Amino acid sequence: LDGYVINQLQLTDMNADGLVDCFLTASGNLVGMQRGADVYDYWLGFSIVATDPVADVGRCAFEDLNKDNLIDLIVPLDRDGLTQDQILILTRLTP
Repeated sequence: LDGYVINQLQLTDMNADGLVDCFLTASGNLVGMQRGADVYDYWLGFSIVATDPVADVGRCAFEDLNKDNLIDLIVPLDRDGLTQDQILILTRLTP
């Protein structure tokens, strides 16, 4: 994430598999990281979403909102003014 400003890092179980994952936000991007199967494997990152226009991402929450046993992500987005602020609710469609 060279050149990005990290503003949030959370250790959480994003996919409810019982293993700790890493979630971070940087310069309007949401990124997840999962450890490989072997303890010596490095962490693999994956993009969740990039905001456009770029937004300041507030503290995100992980919760099973729709009770489907899959973790949902609640993301507050702050932009200049009031009319471009958003709250994203991201759900997984498949396990």
